[in-house]
Amino acid sequence: MEVSVLLALDIGFRNMGWLVFNPFTDTVVDFGCIQTEKLSGKRSIRLRVSEDDFYRCQRTAMGLCAIISEHRVTGIVAEIPTGGARGARPNRTMGLATGLLAGLCEAVSIPTETYSPMEIKKAATGQRNASKEAVIEAMTKRFPAIASFDRPALMEHIADAAAVIIAAQDGILYRTVKRSMGEQARRKQFKGLYPSKEE
Repeated sequence: MEVSVLLALDIGFRNMGWLVFNPFTDTVVDFGCIQTEKLSGKRSIRLRVSEDDFYRCQRTAMGLCAIISEHRVTGIVAEIPTGGARGARPNRTMGLATGLLAGLCEAVSIPTETYSPMEIKKAATGQRNASKEAVIEAMTKRFPAIASFDRPALMEHIADAAAVIIAAQDGILYRTVKRSMGEQARRKQFKGLYPSKEE
């Protein structure tokens, strides 16, 4: 069965919010947050920070691959950090998460569009400098399904992923996937009206 859905991502190293969306029916299919925790520095586990970062990237990639496979994702839209984080470590992890996604999308041949945090906030609330709380409020109203998420501390990542969908609606990828689903629906309707001889 052909189905075309988009995967929206709030790119992060420790927490990566995701939301699978059907543009044709305007519905949320699934959502969640991929989490990785630091292992280096714990007494029972001896890892260099670089090794720990490597394994965390692997775990995130595995999580994304599972989502892509399960939902047959045909396009990815993502909020990409624009830099400017305070400190070397935050800038490093932002780069790792962004590079991970770029490499994965190329490896699995999935078209991708990216948006800045300011573009996401404006799409969600109309304000480029909107607070996290404002984005969460706007997105839970727009997509009531995500309000059922039972981990409030991570809700900002789900809301940001939802906001990416709003930002992407005028983009080429969103419109292409939506048009593809419309064509699928018309073919299915036509097949029902005129069944083949084999049937």
